[in-house]
Amino acid sequence: MKHLSKIFKKIILPLVLVACVLFSLTQCGSDKKNTASSTLSGANSSVTSSKDASSTENKKPEPTFEEKVKAMGTGYWEEYNDTKDKLTNAQSDDTFSFIMLTDIHIDYVKTVQDGEYWYTTPVGGSLPDRYNIQNEIAMVIEMANTTDVDCILLGGDLVHGTRPHYSALGELDYLAEVFKAAKVPVFATRGNHDRNDYHGKPCALEHIITNEEWTTHLINPLAKDMKIVRPDYDPNAPYYYVDFADKKTRLIVLDAWNYPIISDDGIHSVYSAENGWSMYGDIEQVEWFANEALDAEKQGWEYVLLSHAPITGAESGSSENANLIRDIIRAFNNKTSVVVNGSAVDYSGYDGSLELSVSGHTHIQSWRTMNNDHVAINTGSGRFAYYPDEVLFDSATGKEYQPVRYEGTYSQAQFDAIVFDPKNNTAMRFNFGNRPDNFFKYTDSGIVVTEGLHQEW
Repeated sequence: MKHLSKIFKKIILPLVLVACVLFSLTQCGSDKKNTASSTLSGANSSVTSSKDASSTENKKPEPTFEEKVKAMGTGYWEEYNDTKDKLTNAQSDDTFSFIMLTDIHIDYVKTVQDGEYWYTTPVGGSLPDRYNIQNEIAMVIEMANTTDVDCILLGGDLVHGTRPHYSALGELDYLAEVFKAAKVPVFATRGNHDRNDYHGKPCALEHIITNEEWTTHLINPLAKDMKIVRPDYDPNAPYYYVDFADKKTRLIVLDAWNYPIISDDGIHSVYSAENGWSMYGDIEQVEWFANEALDAEKQGWEYVLLSHAPITGAESGSSENANLIRDIIRAFNNKTSVVVNGSAVDYSGYDGSLELSVSGHTHIQSWRTMNNDHVAINTGSGRFAYYPDEVLFDSATGKEYQPVRYEGTYSQAQFDAIVFDPKNNTAMRFNFGNRPDNFFKYTDSGIVVTEGLHQEW
């Protein structure tokens, strides 16, 4: 035992002490390394935060709406404010007002002509003009959001009708998404190009945008909380009405090209916008308009009609049903009767009037009066590149003329702010663009029309 004790004291104990010292030194180095690593990490974090802060400080702020509009071109900001001020000053609790944009043909590109047809190949539209249209839409939405308009109306021909089906439908989805930024509901009528059937005569079925696609991709998503009323027999009918009960006003939307999709070969449609179909040719729609949309129970209500094709004048062609639409309006306003598809419709007990209709289609900024009690306003094309020299109707001379729309100036844009004031028997059209404003006064002896000229910025 004494021998073992000596061995422990002389050999084992010194080794244990050395081991303890080495372990202590190792831990100290590790702590220093960790401390250094932690310090470096903190320094790196501090540098990164400093860089982030510097990056944030150097990042340019988002341009204001005013800056964006001014960047669109000469006179845009001044014209925007001028139009908005006129609209605001004309509005009251008794007025029904809206902004009308039409015929933007957002995916249209001219490429090569073969005979009477322009064939378009690029998908998505020409970038400069598409950019202009997007700016125009932004102004429409901002004006609607900062005034007391009741809705935004789209007058049709939103697409050009020459794209593949997926592309044209994608454009409707794009427009639906963009217009969701509006605080008011947006309603559209379908134009002759919106079926996407400008693919030759006859048109292949695979290209055509159906009623259901038009309704579910564009119309329903933009109605906000407004109830859209369609005929019971067709839940996807492209014609409908919407009631603004607080204004005692019903907006009726008709479809001038609601032709049936019929195929003899299972590949092509018998009818298309280019092939043998006249405006308002659907007699079911006309009957619905005469018997349901014009409602005897809406005592003292006003009606406003939206359609792509104008219902008055030569623009509506010689279609029998277009003439019938006019006959129905005349009978309704005069409280007489009219024969629709062999049956008489009697309006003698009705207390309401349809004194205003709005449309597009012709790309002409014009107006017509009908029966001394109805004003038909036509809004010109919102697309500058499609018709840069747009035809205009001069009410003073009864002739049409072509004002110049200059690229890079506010004149390349085109939309209307319209105020209907039945209490004071007036309607007003304030034009954004280089077109005159119109003032309509309903009197017992007819409609008095005056015009105001835009200031050239």
